[in-house]
Amino acid sequence: MRVVLVAAVVAALLGGSVATAAKLITGKDIKNGSITASDIKKGSIGLNRLSKGTQALIRKAGTPGPAGAAGKNGANGANGANGAPGASFDPGAVSAQNAPAFGFTRWRDSDKDSSIGFASNTLVLASVGGKPIGVNLPIPGGTKVTDLAALDYAVAAQAPGAALRVEIFVDGLGNPAPTKYTTLVYDPTGAGPFKSTTATTAAWWSTQDPDGLFTGFQNGGGRLTWTQVLAKLASKPEAAIFNVSIGQGSSTGTADKLYGVSSIDIQLGKSDPKQSYKFVG
Repeated sequence: MRVVLVAAVVAALLGGSVATAAKLITGKDIKNGSITASDIKKGSIGLNRLSKGTQALIRKAGTPGPAGAAGKNGANGANGANGAPGASFDPGAVSAQNAPAFGFTRWRDSDKDSSIGFASNTLVLASVGGKPIGVNLPIPGGTKVTDLAALDYAVAAQAPGAALRVEIFVDGLGNPAPTKYTTLVYDPTGAGPFKSTTATTAAWWSTQDPDGLFTGFQNGGGRLTWTQVLAKLASKPEAAIFNVSIGQGSSTGTADKLYGVSSIDIQLGKSDPKQSYKFVG
C-alpha cells in the first residue's frame, strides 16, 4: 500500500497531466516485508480472502499449553451456625449397650445356661436350676484392698430364700507376693428377699488361709467384719484386688432364681466420692 501511494505521488509530480494505465497489483509486486500488520486496516481483509489451507490453520484449535501454577488459597469462609445440643450423658446409667464399657461383665464362674439382662430399670440375673450366675463390678484390677471404702447394692425384686453375695478376689498374700491368694466372701445371712445391703459393714469369710491369716474363718467357719479383715491384711501391704463380683449366694435350692439389682454404689478411697450406678432397661 505504501509503495503504491508513493508511486502515485511521484507520477503526479513528474508527469503532470500524463495519464497512467490502471494496473492490478498482486503479491509479486509487493516487496517482502514492506507491508506490516499496522498498515492493514482492521477488518479490511476477511477470512474468505485467504487460501483454504490458511483458513484451516486458523480454524484449527491450538495445542493446550501447560497448566498454570495453583493460585493462592482463598480467604476462610464465615463460621457456620452452631449445631443442635448433644444428648446428655449420665455417667452412672448402665444399659445393655454400655454395661461392658462400665465394667459390668459376666462373672467368670457363671453357668453358661444362666443369663444376664436388663428390664424394668434393673440388672436381671437369671439362674437356671439354681446354677451360678453373677457379674463383675467396675473396680480396676490392682486396687489395694484397703482402698475399698464402700460397696453397697440394692435389689428391686428377688426370689424368696435367695441372696446375692459379694466375692472379692485378692492377690499378693504370699511371701514374697503374689504367690498366694484368697477370695473374700460376703454371704447375706437369713432367708427371704431383702432390699439393700452394705457389704463393707457386713460379715466376711475367706476361701483360703494364706500364712494363717484367716484360720477359723474359712468357708463354714466364723465371720469377720470388714474392719477385722483389713486388720488381718495389715501385714500384707501388697494385697490387691484383681476382681470383684456380685452374684448368686449359697442359699439357692434347685428352683430357677431371678435377681433384680436396681443400684450399686462403690467408693474407692475414704476421701473419694462414691460412684453410684443405676441400671436402665
